[in-house]
Amino acid sequence: MQNIVSSSAFRHLQKEKDMSERLIALTEERFTLYSREQCPLCDKAKKVMEELEAESGIGFQIIDIHSDDDLLEKYGLMIPVLVWRNEIIQYGNIERERLYQLF
Repeated sequence: MQNIVSSSAFRHLQKEKDMSERLIALTEERFTLYSREQCPLCDKAKKVMEELEAESGIGFQIIDIHSDDDLLEKYGLMIPVLVWRNEIIQYGNIERERLYQLF
């Protein structure tokens, strides 16, 4: 017996599949948080990122700008700096609400 699926049901299933694939791709990616020690804004940004990771499954890595002279020169006055897909999306005061707008 052949299964017959209406075109609207097929579109719905395809949309669910596309959304699932997008979510899997997002969870395989991660944010990069450029930071340094003794930085209250960096500590706040780390907490925001931990909450986002717990809720969305999207991880993050922290890179200390003092680990590389180029990073120190590039981000020294901006930290914390949050990067997604090689693009700076926030710096200074990292706002949770703005992060959720990405998704």
